[in-house]
Parts: sequence; C-alpha cells; structure tokens
Amino acid sequence: MLERRTRRSDEGFTMAEVLVAIAVVSVVMLSLSAFFVNSIRIDSEQGDRQSAIQAADDAMERARSVKPEALVLGRDQVSSARQWSAPIAAVAGLLTATDQTMWADLTAAPDSGDKAFLPTTYRTLVLNGLAFRQYWYLGTCERPSTGGACVAQATTTRSTAFYRVIVGVTWPGRSCLGGICSYVTSTLVAEQVSTEPVFDTSEGTPPPVITGTTGTQTSDAGTPASLTFTTSGGATPMTWNATSLPAGLSIDPLGGAISGTPTTAGTSSVTVAVIDANGQKATSNFSWTVNPALGYAGFTPPASRSGTAIAAVTLAASNGTKPYAWSAGGLPPGLTLDGSSGVIAGTPSTKGTYAVTTKVTDAKGATVSKTTTWTVS
Repeated sequence: MLERRTRRSDEGFTMAEVLVAIAVVSVVMLSLSAFFVNSIRIDSEQGDRQSAIQAADDAMERARSVKPEALVLGRDQVSSARQWSAPIAAVAGLLTATDQTMWADLTAAPDSGDKAFLPTTYRTLVLNGLAFRQYWYLGTCERPSTGGACVAQATTTRSTAFYRVIVGVTWPGRSCLGGICSYVTSTLVAEQVSTEPVFDTSEGTPPPVITGTTGTQTSDAGTPASLTFTTSGGATPMTWNATSLPAGLSIDPLGGAISGTPTTAGTSSVTVAVIDANGQKATSNFSWTVNPALGYAGFTPPASRSGTAIAAVTLAASNGTKPYAWSAGGLPPGLTLDGSSGVIAGTPSTKGTYAVTTKVTDAKGATVSKTTTWTVS
C-alpha cells in the first residue's frame, strides 16, 4: 500500500511564501517612505508659511509704530507710482481704483522712496535661514459715517478718511507658482485720530463748503506759488489734503494753504479736500498749469549816432506767463522804453558808451535781466 503523507503544521513556509511576504513588505515600506517624504515636505511648507505670517506681522507692526501722518513720509510720488503700477502678483488685485487712491509724500525728492520708513522697495527679513521680502503699499480710502466698506470716494459727504496699509510677503517655494510663494494682509489706519467714528456727533452740523477758490491756476516753473482756501460750515478743527499737485507744491494739512515752488512744466488735475471734526468732507477740483520758466536773452544795440533816430528795438522774452512788463536802466539820453511793448526808440543826444540793463517781469512775478553795452558815436 502507498503511505499517505500528512503535512504537519510545523514544517515552516515554502520559498514561494517567503518571497511573497518579502514583496508585500517592500511595497508597504516604499509607500511609507513616500508618505514620510510628503509629510516632511508639507511640514516644511507649513513652517515656511508660519514664518511668512510672522514676517507680515513684523511689517505691519512697523507701520503701526508711527503716527498716521508719518506713514507716508519719504514715499515720493515717482517711486510710489512705480511700485503701484508693478506690484507683486498677490497684491495686484487689491490695488483697484474703486478701493483706494495711491497716497504719496509730495514733498519728498523723486526716487527717494527706497529710504522711507516704509520703503517703496522690498525689505528683506531672514527667518529660520529663509529670506522673506516685505512690501508695503499705501493708499487712502473713505468710509461713510453710516458704515460699509472703505472706498476711494465715499458716496456721501459725511465720511471718515483712512490710510489702507497693504503688506505683502514673498519667499522661495518649489510648490508655488513660478517658485515664489506669497502672503498678504492689510489694515486701515485713521488719518487723524479725531476722525474715528464712535458716535454720530455731526447730527445737525452743516457739512463744510470750500470757498475762496479761483478756478484754473497758472504758475511758472521755478517761481514760488501759493493758493489759499477758506471754508464755511463744518466743525473745527479741520484737516486738508490734496492729490495730483504739481511737483514742488504741498498743502498745509491744518491751514489749507498750498505753497511751494513748482519744478516741472505741465498741467495737473488737482483735488483738494477738507474734513471737519465730525468726518464730513468737501472737495474742490481744478486744473493747475505750470508754464516753462521765463526766458530772456537780452538784445543787440543798433548802430547809433548822436542826433540821429535809431531803428526801433523790440525786446523779446519767452515762456513764463504773459503779459510781460519791461523796464530799463542806463539808456543813452534821448532813448525811451515802452514798458508794455518792450520797444526802445528815440534819438540819442549824447555820445558815449552806456551800460544798459533791461529787465522783463511776467504776470507771476518772475524776472530776468540782462546788461548790454550801448555805444553812441
């Protein structure tokens, strides 16, 4: 008879079973390795993002550490406009004309914004060995006293003016678009503490009205200019601001007087605003033209003989603001100058050599004078 063999339970695994077990373990280990790698990467990215939030908080605390009126100091108009027109990608959608108006220091020298307390270029902050770039964007908006969003131009005359500070932070990250990650935050800062709305204290107080304006303004480049506004109504104290003033001019935030020396020829559309103690606002819009500086090159005296009438000389100036007024000193006896037309005419009566100084003055008070030697034979 054939002996039937029964398999015992302690004979162990076959080679095939061992190989299958090894393969299963290998697959599980590979999966766990990928999981651990992804976990480490995610943890690292989360750590970088937390550092970015810390960098943004640091940038925002820098803005909060100064008085509201000092936020804009040093952020010149040229640098601010350049930054505003080419923001980091994450901020671009926030700089809409309906949400706020770009704000700049009109008294700061052009292209000096990188040295401002809140610079118009980025500032680098290193955290945990990673470099974060901090950016500040500064605008102004108005919140209606009845509530709602802060917008570039409130639909009601009673509103509160705010600075909107937008902080953007960027850092290198392989998982982000283009290898650059970003984080953005923003806050509102009242332009004047007294304008913070707590109660409706303006009830029954008429809003301010700007008076004393003269419409279109004209000035000369290089000649001091001034314009004073007055108001009726409103509650004191009042604060003033102006946008798009010609370069070189600024407004007194307390008195409302514009002064300075315009530096660049051109025409600007200016908006002047006054806000009273209750947050009520009035505006005035007008254009301001700056003409090129007055020019006068002098003249060449004609051949002159004593007792013989000269060929009339017409003095000519350029640029500035007409009409011109002319004057002269040291003319040969017998000659006169017409102060309106600038024409020198007459009959010299005395021989000699004369140092003649002619001067032109334009409608804005700019003057240019030249001295010429005039010989009468």
